[in-house]
Amino acid sequence: MKPDTFAAVMATGIVSIAAADRGFGALSKVLIVLAAVALPVMIVLAAVSWRRESWNLADLDVSLRLCTYIAACAVVGARLAEHRIVLWVLAGMALQGWLSLAPVVVRRMWRDRTELRDRARGGWELASVATSGMAIVMADLRIVFLAMLFWALAIGVYLMITGLVV
Repeated sequence: MKPDTFAAVMATGIVSIAAADRGFGALSKVLIVLAAVALPVMIVLAAVSWRRESWNLADLDVSLRLCTYIAACAVVGARLAEHRIVLWVLAGMALQGWLSLAPVVVRRMWRDRTELRDRARGGWELASVATSGMAIVMADLRIVFLAMLFWALAIGVYLMITGLVV
């Protein structure tokens, strides 16, 4: 299992939200059940893989790909926002992931800032996607200050990463 495997949960949750918005309720429910079941399974598999393969969080490619975990928690939480306890749990999991990965990513980017342009890839935008997901769940929880803070951070991260990639 790779660090970005949570993208499958993220994508399934996004399609579930889109299906619900377009009136495809049955499809939306099937997809969110798949995403909600897959998330804890992938968490366990990721923990086993991490232990077996010794993922190096100091490697930007690993830490940025792990941002899919944050986004997956946020997307599933946003889709299930009417279930407040589920939303709070998933928002807490996403926040824990964000608070764990953000300092590692910032420190590594600061240290390697002169050589980042040669290494930057579009996949690094996952940092902005994860931060945007945090803004969404904070808005769903009606924590306006944090929602606005994460939104502003997401825009800043997006502009910075896009500048590196371009």
